[in-house]
Amino acid sequence: MSATLHSFINIFGSVFDAVKLEKIIIPMIQRDYAQGREDPDTTRIRERFLETLHDAITSKPVILDFIYGDINDSGIMTPLDGQQRLTTLFLLHWYAAKKENIESQKYDFLKNFSYETRYSARNFCSELVKFSPDFNNKKLTLSEQIINQAWFPLDWKKDPTISSMLVMIDAIDKEFHNVPEIWQQIENGAITFYFLPVKDMGLTDELYIKMNSRGKPLTQFEHFKAEFERKLQELDAKLSREIIIKIDGQWTELLWKLDEINCNWPELIKEKGKGIHDDNIADDKF
Repeated sequence: MSATLHSFINIFGSVFDAVKLEKIIIPMIQRDYAQGREDPDTTRIRERFLETLHDAITSKPVILDFIYGDINDSGIMTPLDGQQRLTTLFLLHWYAAKKENIESQKYDFLKNFSYETRYSARNFCSELVKFSPDFNNKKLTLSEQIINQAWFPLDWKKDPTISSMLVMIDAIDKEFHNVPEIWQQIENGAITFYFLPVKDMGLTDELYIKMNSRGKPLTQFEHFKAEFERKLQELDAKLSREIIIKIDGQWTELLWKLDEINCNWPELIKEKGKGIHDDNIADDKF
């Protein structure tokens, strides 16, 4: 298996192992879309991610690492890892298309992105692609305009995926409202990712848990490490590899040894829950 570089636009219609990718469907087993949650950690991650996308559109293209997925014989891709990034890209492409009045045949592929986590999320994605908000409306946010539509039942606000999408749509508008020619930059490959087809692994609960760390969110340090590695790569790829290997190897072993010798474990445990995850003791040392 080999990974190939794609944009969200051109992955639709691409051929993998003689099968054309027709649709991307988030399966029922996946967790809800989470990048629009409003807790402090998620807000910080969302803002940084949107800053990265903004920089990609306005100055320097970005590659969003690897996305893994299984493609069945009907051409339906089921993401194993990358659901959150794909959903945000779906919303960004919708936003750019509607804001810049892009002709419908260019963004028709958005109809082929959907959720099966709940019927409400699936229907929301479908209705959203058809809806064009008023970007000059200064009284209502985009999310408020969407909620006011006849096709939007009020109980949809209780769907965590939909509520997260609404938050993200407003956040995208805040970040990109004054940015021109978003669609053109997207078409020119400003935002890409590596896609790796994963064959013959079976879409079991166990596989999703292993690949997504489902139910165990990434820690603040893990998010920092990913951003730090990306910045280092821009400066010096060799140095980046050396430092990340040390973080994952020698330095981790050193900190665990120091914990065993010097740490006051009762005091550390007492600190847990104060804005950090419950199993972050080594992360705190970093």
